[in-house]
Amino acid sequence: MPSKGPRLTKGLGVRSNIFLQLFLAGTVPMALASVAAAQGAAAPEASVSSAPSVSSATSVSPASAPPADAAAAESTPLYDIKSTSFSGSLGATSATILTAPVPLGAAAYKLENGLYLYPTVKAGYGYDDNLQQTTNNAIATSYYSLAPQVVAEMKNHGDRYTGSAALNRTNYLNSSADNFTTSDLHFAADNIYSVRASSGLSVGLVNGIDPRGSNDLAVQAVPNQWQTANIDGRFIYGAREAKGRIEIDAGSQSKTYQNNLSSTAAYDVNQTSVAGRFFVRVGTQSMALVEVRNDFFSYPNGAINNNAERHYFAGLTWEATAATTGLVKLGQMTKDFGDGSRGSYAGGSWEAQISWQPLTYSSWVAHTSRAAADTTGYGSFVINSSADASWIHRWNAYISSNVGISSLQTDYQGTGITRADTTNTVALGLQYQVQRWLRLGFSLSNAVRSSNTVGYAYNRNIALVTLDASL
Repeated sequence: MPSKGPRLTKGLGVRSNIFLQLFLAGTVPMALASVAAAQGAAAPEASVSSAPSVSSATSVSPASAPPADAAAAESTPLYDIKSTSFSGSLGATSATILTAPVPLGAAAYKLENGLYLYPTVKAGYGYDDNLQQTTNNAIATSYYSLAPQVVAEMKNHGDRYTGSAALNRTNYLNSSADNFTTSDLHFAADNIYSVRASSGLSVGLVNGIDPRGSNDLAVQAVPNQWQTANIDGRFIYGAREAKGRIEIDAGSQSKTYQNNLSSTAAYDVNQTSVAGRFFVRVGTQSMALVEVRNDFFSYPNGAINNNAERHYFAGLTWEATAATTGLVKLGQMTKDFGDGSRGSYAGGSWEAQISWQPLTYSSWVAHTSRAAADTTGYGSFVINSSADASWIHRWNAYISSNVGISSLQTDYQGTGITRADTTNTVALGLQYQVQRWLRLGFSLSNAVRSSNTVGYAYNRNIALVTLDASL
C-alpha cells in the first residue's frame, strides 16, 4: 500500500500557508487601524458612583435573533464569552460552521493568491439620554463612533478559511471618561472531509469593556477593560439527508480584566465548555434532537464563584417550507457552586428560535430562552428569562426598515436576595441604500427597566444615524 506521508505533509503545508496569509490579511489592517483609533490622552478622572446598574443579559450566540435595542448595541458593544449558549440551530443547512460570514452586500478585493478581502466601515453619530442606565442624575450626551472591519476569505477544495479584524472607537461629547476602543481578531477554518464528516475551528482575541452602568459592580472613574482569548471547535458527523447526525462542541475561553482591579479582579474567569447533540430524522424536513451541555467556570481570584452548569435538552428542528425554519429545545439545567454558601439551582430551561419569511422582501424572527447565569456583582447568580421578536421589511430597491421588541426578566438569587428586574425594549430602524456600497441608516430605541428594589429602575432613549460603506 503506497505511503500517504507526502500527501498528508503537502496538505498540512497548504493549510499552514492559508493560515499565514489570513493572519497577515487580518493583523496588518488591525495594526494600522489601532494606531488611527488610539486615544490621544488619558480620560479625566471622575468621581466614583455607587449607582446600581443592569445585570448581564442572558447569553445569546450569533445563531439567535439580533437584539431589539439596536441603537444601544451600537453605543455599548458587549461580547458573549459563552460559546455553547445557543447551539445546534439549523446545523444541517448552514453554509458555514465557525468561519466568519461575508459582510452582506460587500464586494471583494481579490489578491493573486486567491485570498478575498471584504473591508467595511461604519460611522455613527447619536444621542443617548441615559448613558450609564441610572435611576437619577442621568448623563445625556451626543456621541460618535467609527468601526472599521475586514474579513479575509480563502477556499480550498471545499474547505473555507477566514480571518476577521474589527475595531470600534466611540467618543462621548459630554462624558469623555466613557470613551472606549474595542477590538476583535478571529481566525477560523471549516473543513469538509467527506459527505458525512466536517469540522469547524475558531481562535480569537478580543479587547473589550464593560460600559459604566452595564453590570452590578460599583461604577468606577472609567469603564472596566478586559481581554478574552478563546478557542472553539465543532465536529459534525452525518450527511445532510441522513437519518441521524452527531455534533460535538468544545471550547475554552479566558476573560481577564485590565483595570479597576480592586473591584474587577475577582471576576476574571476561565471557562471550558463541552456539548454533545444527537439528531434523528422524523420527517423529510424535520429532526428530533437530544443535547447535553456542560460549562465549567473557574475564578482564579474569587474561588467562591467557581461553579458548573449542566443542560439537558430534548427538542425539534425543522424547515417546514422554504420560508419557515425553527429550533425548539426544552429541558432542565443545574448550576452548582463549589462553595455551598452560594446556593445552587435546578429548574426548567429552554431555547427556541423561529424564523418566518412569507415574502422574499419580508422576514420575522422570534427567540426565547431561560437559563441561569453568573453574577456581575450582586447576589450569587441570576436566572434570566428573555423573549424578543424582530421584523425586517424591504419596501423597495432602496428603502428597508426593521422593528424589534424584547423583554428580559432577571431574578437574583442568594441568601436574603429578593431583587427582580424586568427590562422592556423597543427599537425602530430605517435604512436607505444610497449606492450598492453605501447605506444610510437611522434608528430609535427605548429601554425601560422596572425593579422591585429601589434604585435599580431606569428609562433610556437612544437616537442614532449611521453610514455603512464597503467596496
